[in-house]
Amino acid sequence: MMRAWLQLLRIALAPSVIWDAIAGSLIATAVLQHRFTEAAAESGASAATPPRLELATLGATIAVLLCVFHAGMAWNDWRDRAIDQEAGRKRPLADGRISAQAGFLAGAVLFALGLGLAALFLPERLDTVAILCGIVALYDLGGKALRAVAGPVLLALCRILSLGLGMLVVLEPVDIAKTSALGGLLAYGLYLLFLARLAANEEEGLPGPKAIVPVAACAFAPVVFPYFDQGSLTLFVPAWLLFAAWLVRPALRDRHIVWSPTRVQSAVRRCLMGMPLIPALALLSGTAPAWWAAGGLLTMGVSRVLVRRFPPE
Repeated sequence: MMRAWLQLLRIALAPSVIWDAIAGSLIATAVLQHRFTEAAAESGASAATPPRLELATLGATIAVLLCVFHAGMAWNDWRDRAIDQEAGRKRPLADGRISAQAGFLAGAVLFALGLGLAALFLPERLDTVAILCGIVALYDLGGKALRAVAGPVLLALCRILSLGLGMLVVLEPVDIAKTSALGGLLAYGLYLLFLARLAANEEEGLPGPKAIVPVAACAFAPVVFPYFDQGSLTLFVPAWLLFAAWLVRPALRDRHIVWSPTRVQSAVRRCLMGMPLIPALALLSGTAPAWWAAGGLLTMGVSRVLVRRFPPE
């Protein structure tokens, strides 16, 4: 039974959600440290110590995000249970291991828990958390027509807010808008937008020449970083080229064939696996210590293990 619940809640999603919060806070910390260093250089005084990262606030942010995203996964499967049954998918709600009522209730409880934790420990960010909950619920329960039109945008907004809440551990919203942290949010949103467009074809398949477009767009999403950051490109450029080659190479190989639903799903899984590397590349493009970006690779590895151990179906 525990395995069924872990599959329903998509436990393999947890590492990337945790990394969103951590990476966001690290990006913001690097921005703040750079600002303090520049201010000290201009004034000729010794550099003041920037505010430290509040680990308790970061922990609360992670807990809230986990509640909201796992709630969304439960409601997503609840919404699609009839489709999954018809397709013969071995998902917990579709095959009866968990009842539909229990799955919906679990999502509702997690949403309430996330909002409650935000009200207790992140009162200044409660409005942002409420917006995130609203977007997730709208995507899950808004109907097929809404998802067809606005689904990719809603999914991109969810991850923008996820990374953004990590940044808000350190910075205020106005500071994010005025600093290079904005580039991280923009690139992450673009990546998720193109990924969601590709995922929209998982049921029908897609011609190879059309399928490669969103994959290539995902690979090029990080090119916005140099326009926002003041850091060195010495590590960013080769890291981005390796990432782009890893992401696009299989799609290039199959560009002349019609992609079946299974082939599209494989490309979506690859893009999902590479998603933690976008915040990591943001760290490499800025003034953060390079080793901070290793968290993206660690997240990618842990997610891969969890996906194999607890597949969605």
